[in-house]
Formats: sequence, C-alpha cells, structure tokens
Amino acid sequence: MVINFLFFFLAAIALILCQTIFLPGTALFDQGVDLLFIVVFQISLTFSHFMSVASIMLLGAVMDSISGAPFFIHMFSYVWVYLIIK
Repeated sequence: MVINFLFFFLAAIALILCQTIFLPGTALFDQGVDLLFIVVFQISLTFSHFMSVASIMLLGAVMDSISGAPFFIHMFSYVWVYLIIK
C-alpha cells in the first residue's frame, strides 16, 4: 500500500513539473489540459476512501502552490472528480 502511494505521488510530482515547466511552451498545449486528472482517477479507484481523499487534497495543495492559481482551485476540482467517480 505504501509503495503504491509513493508511486502515485512521485508520478503526480513528475506530471506537475511537466505540466508547469515543459508543456506551456509547446504548441500542442494551448488548451491547458490538466494532467493530474489521470492520477486522481487512478487514486480514486485504487485506494480506500480516507487515503484517497487525503492524497487528492495533498496533490491539490501542491498543485495550487506551484501553479500560481488561487488556493483551493485545484484541490476543489480534484475532490469533485473523486466524488463523481465514487
């Protein structure tokens, strides 16, 4: 369980770095698709309820602090995606 969480957390950090540093400069990324929805979808199907909500809120807080968007924007949208999936 811990290894799965570490894998998803490191994959999410890699996607966050890719989304905020590399992809905005490319012509294919004009629309601004959020890559972390893939990780949120997988976490919501893999982990228990408490672990899913805690990890999704952690990822949302990291994404909010790195992206420069108003705080709780990503966290709120990721939790809503989790609630829709569950």
